[in-house]
Amino acid sequence: MIASQPQSYHAHGSKNLTIFYHKQNLASLYNAAKTLHYKIFPLFSRQPQVCQYGQFIFSVSLQSISFIYNQAMSKIVTVKGGKSEVLRTKCSPVKKEEFGSERILSIMKDMSEALEQEKFGVAIAAPQIGEVLQLFLISAKTIAYAHGEEFDPKTHKNLFVFNPILLKHSKKTISSDEGCLSVPFKYSHSVPRFEKISMQYLDEKGQKKTINASGFLARVLQHEYDHLQGILYIDKAHEIIDVDENLKPV
Repeated sequence: MIASQPQSYHAHGSKNLTIFYHKQNLASLYNAAKTLHYKIFPLFSRQPQVCQYGQFIFSVSLQSISFIYNQAMSKIVTVKGGKSEVLRTKCSPVKKEEFGSERILSIMKDMSEALEQEKFGVAIAAPQIGEVLQLFLISAKTIAYAHGEEFDPKTHKNLFVFNPILLKHSKKTISSDEGCLSVPFKYSHSVPRFEKISMQYLDEKGQKKTINASGFLARVLQHEYDHLQGILYIDKAHEIIDVDENLKPV
């Protein structure tokens, strides 16, 4: 949450954390907390300390302030944030003449940067940054993991999927773990997905491609495909639990 007037921010799962800040000085707050942490906080202390730094008053640990700073600066649209209606909107296909355009390249860049900020993020869809386009991105690390390979930035690249079409899927479904950048502090161990799928899509150059996937990669593809239909994993989960910023149950 960011506001022009001082606001109180209580992080879910962090009972001791209360921060007061101004929008214009959020970065300064992070630097202040970092400085105070190293100069004042006991080196091995796990307890948040009450501190005052100029206009700032806070009870915080460095780990918590770093988390709040990243959340406040994130471009991710959440179910309880502004523009949340975009998460429930069916996205429009990207037109042929738009491929390679400055607008699409800018959106791709924004998606990459937003995903890189997220500790546990594996993929992101355009509506999650407020764009109602049929486009999602699967991280290079996720692609490497899905193929049982060690990540190598020279050979593994982010996969951009435009205008996907689910061609076929297995009859068998498997329920497993899922979370979502747009549904923070929630997680499920029981989201049913097809075990295998075949998906047709256009790559970033507008070339037609087909991907056959199973297991984890199939799950990621289905999760992101649902985003483009205005569907969230919480619509399919059999059980949802509360978690902290490290995905630990609270």
